[in-house]
Amino acid sequence: MSRKRQLITMLLVAGAVVAVAGGVTWATVGAGHPGCPHTGNPAENSHSVSHVVTEDPTAVSDYWTPERMKSARPVPMPAPPTDDCR
Repeated sequence: MSRKRQLITMLLVAGAVVAVAGGVTWATVGAGHPGCPHTGNPAENSHSVSHVVTEDPTAVSDYWTPERMKSARPVPMPAPPTDDCR
């Protein structure tokens, strides 16, 4: 077998390995985890919330005076997922 043909064969095999590994990873991530109520479909289990900000930035800046910033308390962070849902 010529050197060029060996190189092409190795590249094709490497590409096939990467494609299979990527497909397995994609399928595993999409399947979710046993014991976890969520699926891999973000449309079914989205925990993200978004909204359009309509407040005037100047009004927000005026609201947060140094006194208000001093007395502000942080919002509690959500609890991390259980071991079953990671």
